[in-house]
Amino acid sequence: MSTMVSKRAAALGLKKVDAKQPLTLEVTKSDIRVATQKNPTCCAFAMAALRAMPKIRHAYFFRSCAWLEYPDKMVRYTLPQAMIDAISQFDEKGTMTPSVFELAKPEGSQKMGRIQQRASKRPGRHQPGNTKIKRNVVHETSQVRARFEPTLG
Repeated sequence: MSTMVSKRAAALGLKKVDAKQPLTLEVTKSDIRVATQKNPTCCAFAMAALRAMPKIRHAYFFRSCAWLEYPDKMVRYTLPQAMIDAISQFDEKGTMTPSVFELAKPEGSQKMGRIQQRASKRPGRHQPGNTKIKRNVVHETSQVRARFEPTLG
């Protein structure tokens, strides 16, 4: 299953890459005012990225990562916990405090090549052999944007 970002990159012929340097982003009151709740393409962070960097065509801010679309590539950043909390607060209440955040470059096991390596070792969702491993239930926050797909309309 492909994500919206993967489908868009394939349709436009863009290469997906991890960020090589961190990026500082300042969210202002005007970014918050024009932002849309629960929409990764129109949130305050996306508006701030588009305002601050004219070379960016689109910005997608999901709950754990951000993708910035340039004319020749799509660059992935990881989000610090403060930014994740701000996204949750904005999606739930529609308000947030103007602040300066730093998008981090993916490190170690978070890099795309490492993720693909792990996935190839264990195809499918089943455990190898007859082992029955009990998985912990993952808590999903409600009233917050979708993980990968923006709301359209």
